[in-house]
Amino acid sequence: MTISKDYEKYLSHFSETVTLDEFHRNSLVPGLCALRHDVDHDLDLALEMAHFERERGFSSTYFILPGTNYWRTDTRLIDKCLQLQDYGHEVGLHVNSLAEWVSGETNDISASLREQLATLRDAGIRIHGIAAHGDKRCYEHQLSNYWCFQELRPALPYDHENGRTAEGPYETDGTPRLRYPKNHIATRADGTTLELWSTSMQSLGLRYHAWHTAFDQYFSDSTGGWKRTPDPLTVSRSNSRWQVLIHPEHWRGAKRYYFFLSSARSGSKWLSELLDTATPLKTRHEYILNQAFHRGETARKGTSDIWSLEDDANEVRARLVEAWEEFQQQPADFAEVNVYLEDFTDLLKAAFPDATFVHLKRNPKLVVSSLMDRNWYDTPEDRRHPRLVGANPAVLSQFERVCHYVAQVEYRLSIFCSTTVQLTDLTTSNEVLARTLHDLGVPYHPILGRAQLPQVSNARVRKCFPDPDDWDEQKTFAFNRIFNAQQAMYVAKVPAQNCPKNYHSTSIGSSIRHVKLGEPPGAFRLSRGSTRKMGRNNCEVIYEKATGHYLISTDLSSRNAYISIGGSHWERISRFLLKNSGWPIRPESYISGSIVLMVPISKALTIYAISYNSDGTAIHRRNIGVVDSEHPKLNYSCAPHPLAVRVDFIIYISAKFKPFNFNLISFMFCWQNQFTCYAENLGK
Repeated sequence: MTISKDYEKYLSHFSETVTLDEFHRNSLVPGLCALRHDVDHDLDLALEMAHFERERGFSSTYFILPGTNYWRTDTRLIDKCLQLQDYGHEVGLHVNSLAEWVSGETNDISASLREQLATLRDAGIRIHGIAAHGDKRCYEHQLSNYWCFQELRPALPYDHENGRTAEGPYETDGTPRLRYPKNHIATRADGTTLELWSTSMQSLGLRYHAWHTAFDQYFSDSTGGWKRTPDPLTVSRSNSRWQVLIHPEHWRGAKRYYFFLSSARSGSKWLSELLDTATPLKTRHEYILNQAFHRGETARKGTSDIWSLEDDANEVRARLVEAWEEFQQQPADFAEVNVYLEDFTDLLKAAFPDATFVHLKRNPKLVVSSLMDRNWYDTPEDRRHPRLVGANPAVLSQFERVCHYVAQVEYRLSIFCSTTVQLTDLTTSNEVLARTLHDLGVPYHPILGRAQLPQVSNARVRKCFPDPDDWDEQKTFAFNRIFNAQQAMYVAKVPAQNCPKNYHSTSIGSSIRHVKLGEPPGAFRLSRGSTRKMGRNNCEVIYEKATGHYLISTDLSSRNAYISIGGSHWERISRFLLKNSGWPIRPESYISGSIVLMVPISKALTIYAISYNSDGTAIHRRNIGVVDSEHPKLNYSCAPHPLAVRVDFIIYISAKFKPFNFNLISFMFCWQNQFTCYAENLGK
């Protein structure tokens, strides 16, 4: 946990603690220790401290400060306060009323306090007590925040209050102290005056002010140490009444890193949202390897061409180091939930040697069905997803390729990760979820997670592929064969120098098999000079003979634009153009190719492959990639929709990037028949 282990020494020394409200109501009971926390900055850290105390059976009071960032901007402020209360702690108000008044933020202290209290009370948070905040404005204007309450006025205010600190104590260590105004009037810069001691605590439903409770000894870690008071560990508990003030921000423990790794479609998106919402972990989903994309510096994710990263260990290492340096600047514990990092476990371990690596596991058969619905590995050259190890994708069906991917990820992570958590354990109930995360050392806050628990992120919506219970015998046999093979041995990649040129090579045990793909049955290159066939919407195309490029210019409208290479339209092909638009489908084939575009800086273009049925209706749009100034060339492969009769490629220009001009340098695709190949088996 983020809370320092040293804090446990203090809890053990206190033996037992109570809230300030209980302390106040039992003012004559000796030996009580009231534990108090002023939450000046970090409500999330306070919530983790509250969990830490609750696990050990301690109670305390958390004073929430209006005007802070968390008060103004945290949309879950109320839920977090309710969680503090649900842990058995008390929530109080850290009043800053006179500081707000002297700065002109309010002209009516009573009304301001009533509004702040209502913000919490209307949501079911019980507020009985307050503690004055030592705002720096108190010292600038010589005022204490509790001087506004009539119940706290002493018989001789000047004699009693002059020389105190803003929080209440007298200090002798050189801490600035206040000069009480003899006329009992506060005056601000605009000449407005305020009579001190004029606001009623009783009318606001308040029972006590922390400093004015009955205690024998007071301890405070203000300024980050026990500088103004003795260290409680040096004082015997005896039978004295103690009030101990501890600020959570001074008790932050060593930073921790968690990596939750899995195959795709294993609940990673849902888990990242849950961890970020209901635990102290600052969590990102598939952030590492895609940092530039998340910063808005590029329109394309680095993992959109995972093969390029697999071939460039130095680039992967650089992105991991960049992430490490970034996370070092964040005070909170960090978690990354990522389905691509399993491909780079050695580099990940080298960059984050002290991290906790967790295998997020889901029923592999459900993963396979979900990936089939999302068209993973629809071609053997699917560069958007990791290479298959120990299998030649060209001789496998799409289903077999997906099974190989899931099997290899499951095996890799079962070896690499020290801990495995089942998705079903995380989604069963709050109790099971809390226990599972507790075993990882991660506090789970049930109230914060109650809305997230039943939700599903990136849910499987199409369900075109059957559920595992409905698989035929052939699919069930293929799945079991592939997974049993993975369990029997881990297949490593064969070094490139061992393979003949232009061959794909795999290693299966001691047997090496070389497979040469057959020549593609059809190919297309954009003919130079012709623009007649191209379709266009809200833009124009001009062929530049000098360069051999196609200049595309968008119009000035606020509408999206596109260029279709084969003359089709976004929604459909007209019956008149049906036989002349796009390209007819080659049975049992997929498409691979490349496109090169010269795009201005800060602009981006999305390339789609669109499948049309026999009526000319667009029945499927496949996003095959994004091109921007940093990535001018896109290599792609894709399979048309099973019911398609024609296919076309469209360069899509979002209205948010218009207007601008760009150049189409080249476009090429060829039909690949994944079943047309020959193989020579050199194994035994």
